[in-house]
Amino acid sequence: MPSSRTRREYVLTLGTAAAVGLAGCADESTTVGGNSTATGTGTATRTASPTETALSTPDFDGHLADVGNYDGTVTDLTGRDTITVEVGVSGNGGAFAFGPPAVHVDNGTTVLFKWTGDGGSHTVVSEGDGPLDSGSAVAELGVNYEYTFETDGIYNYHCGPHEALGMRGSIVVGDDYPTTEV
Repeated sequence: MPSSRTRREYVLTLGTAAAVGLAGCADESTTVGGNSTATGTGTATRTASPTETALSTPDFDGHLADVGNYDGTVTDLTGRDTITVEVGVSGNGGAFAFGPPAVHVDNGTTVLFKWTGDGGSHTVVSEGDGPLDSGSAVAELGVNYEYTFETDGIYNYHCGPHEALGMRGSIVVGDDYPTTEV
């Protein structure tokens, strides 16, 4: 005997099946530089609004161009009061890198620079007249320098003894910083 389902019952069944199928697809989402991404079993994408012509990324002005462990991504650590950047991680032919090499934090975030004890003595020094200066080179394991960022912008820094090897990093603070179109 043929099914006697009504159109309403058929549409309701399809709608319920679709809702159940999509449930849990995007367990957790993160926004980096205004671009939505998702983790979990599904994906989320961001479509540019009609007024947006291109997405933009922080403009490091070539500072990270030859940094061995920089892959073009900025680690989003916004929403935290304190974050850690390791000093002396693997990169640039030894333990001559910062990990992660590029981070994005909120205004008011304290960055703890934690020495790994590898790669010899290191420093954290801003490019130009920037605020970062950890003082004399240190080789001991542990947090040896910290700084709280109070002004939006991009803060490029390096390790004095290992800058020529490519031991450089950048911190993007807040929402107002130079960008480049992609």
